[in-house]
Amino acid sequence: MISPTQRSLAYLRRRGALCAVVERFNAFVTRPDGGKGVRMDLWSFGDILVVEPGRRGALLIQVCHVGDQARRLEKIKSPKVWAKAKVWLAAHNRIEVHGWAIRGAQGTRKRATLTITEVVEG
Repeated sequence: MISPTQRSLAYLRRRGALCAVVERFNAFVTRPDGGKGVRMDLWSFGDILVVEPGRRGALLIQVCHVGDQARRLEKIKSPKVWAKAKVWLAAHNRIEVHGWAIRGAQGTRKRATLTITEVVEG
């Protein structure tokens, strides 16, 4: 199965963008459930760093399933993370949340659909 991050990378590269995954796995963190390892986003809100031809500034993308999109937007707007996001936006950069879903009528071929929400100050 293709991950949402892989889907966003393919979508962006088809548009001619230069992309890099900036999310990393930290195996040394102990989770609340006692397990080891967590995924860590760049500045708590970035999974993919993008530079697009013809667009001013860089783009940081938070990638998720469409059902988690509202929760990711809330996380970015939380006071601790928003302080970092405001600095990124003030430098004439952009933030988007990409939400992926597999949709299609019963009995037909399912297709991946993308919902993009731009994060703006205010």
